Amino acid sequence: MEEIDQAQDTREKREEREGVICLRGEYFLPHLTLTVVATPKMESWGQKADPRALVKVYTLMKNLDFSLIAYAEEKKRPKLGLNFSSTMGESLEVHGEASLQKGTYRYYLNQTDPGHYEFIQKRKESQQLYPKVLVGGQYTFSDNTNLVLEYYHNQEGYSSSEWRDYFEYLKFCGERYEGESLYFSYLLMGNAYFDLTNF
Repeated sequence: MEEIDQAQDTREKREEREGVICLRGEYFLPHLTLTVVATPKMESWGQKADPRALVKVYTLMKNLDFSLIAYAEEKKRPKLGLNFSSTMGESLEVHGEASLQKGTYRYYLNQTDPGHYEFIQKRKESQQLYPKVLVGGQYTFSDNTNLVLEYYHNQEGYSSSEWRDYFEYLKFCGERYEGESLYFSYLLMGNAYFDLTNF
């Protein structure tokens, strides 16, 4: 059994991660930059993920920084996104980010039978739009105090009934596995979430 070196810096683990082979190209115009990035599937090189591609249009006009992004991945629906930031005077900055796609690949709790639960991607074929939006701003006072306010909305979040089902699931786990170790309880929950039949 391999021992874990607890003294190892977590940053070292991140730095040791193998990168991704990708193709990147940029085209520059006076007030516009077009960026294209693609990652092919190369199993012989150990890159087994499905092909992905991203197109980004960036512009900087006066005090407005703006980007429009399109993302596509094989076997999944495309996504659109944008972000912006702007300064107003010397003290105020506003910014925002948004993404949009049809359906969602998030896992949701599903009760198959009494006492049996699973996490499934039950909305990936939905025609409903699922936006994620963040808007905010920051203001710097004369004494260099910085105030930041942001609002985030995620349409993929649980509904009230889904939250009730989730808490019922936690209650069920607590009652069924009472007396078991906390590690064992987390392991059971993780197995339900990452059931390989759902991938």
